[in-house]
Amino acid sequence: MSTTQRQPDRRPDRRNRDNRETERDLFIATLGHDLRNPLATIAAGCALIERGTAPNDSNRAVIGRMIASVERMSRLIDQTLECARLQHEGVRLARRRCDLVELCVASIDESELREPGIPIVLQAPDELLGVWDPDRLAQVIDNLIGNALTHGYGGVWINLERDDDGVRLSVHNWGPVIPSELLPTLFDPFRGTSTRGLGLFIVDRLVRAHGGSLAVESSERRRDHVHGLPPASAGRG
Repeated sequence: MSTTQRQPDRRPDRRNRDNRETERDLFIATLGHDLRNPLATIAAGCALIERGTAPNDSNRAVIGRMIASVERMSRLIDQTLECARLQHEGVRLARRRCDLVELCVASIDESELREPGIPIVLQAPDELLGVWDPDRLAQVIDNLIGNALTHGYGGVWINLERDDDGVRLSVHNWGPVIPSELLPTLFDPFRGTSTRGLGLFIVDRLVRAHGGSLAVESSERRRDHVHGLPPASAGRG
C-alpha cells in the first residue's frame, strides 16, 4: 500500500514575497523622487553663493566641495531609482548603429569635468561600430568609470577591443583589493554597505540585455578590473 503526501501550497508565500518586493521598489522610487527636490534646492543655493563669492575667497573651495557632494548625491539617487526600475520593469533597448569609441570619448570628457586632475586613459581603435542602444551603453561606460574613480586612485585605464566573441570593454584602476568573499555579491544592489553594488547591478543588467556578460577581478597585482562584453552584433566597418 502506498500513500501520497500532499505538498503544501507555496503560492501564497511567493505572492507575499512578490508583494513585498513590489512595495520595496515603490518605496525606493518614491523616496528617490522626494529627495530630488530638496537636493535641487541645495544645488541652486550653492550655485548662487558661488557666483557671489570672490575668486580669491577661501570659502570658494568649500562651496566647490559642497557642489561636488550634491552632484554625487544626485548620481546616487539616480542609480537607486534606476536599480528599482530595472528590477521592476526590466530593460528596454532602442538599438541602432553607433560607434562605441565615440561613446567612450564622450563619457571620459564628462568624467574629466567632474573629476579634474585625475587621468583617464583610453586605448581603442579609431572606431568600433555596432548595433546597440547607445544611451544604455553610455550608462554602462559612465557607471564603470564612476565606479573606478570612486573606489580607486591614481587614474583609470580603459581598453576597448574587438575579439572573436564581439567587443571587450575593460576598465581598471588601482584601489583597495575587494575581498574574495564579496566578489559574488558585487552585482547585488541591496547587500553590503558599499554603493559599488548600485552601479555594477545597473551595468550587469544592461550588458546582459545586449547579450553580453560582465566579470570583475581584484588582486594585488591588478586591483579592480571590470570586463563588459557586448555581443557579436557589432558590425565590422
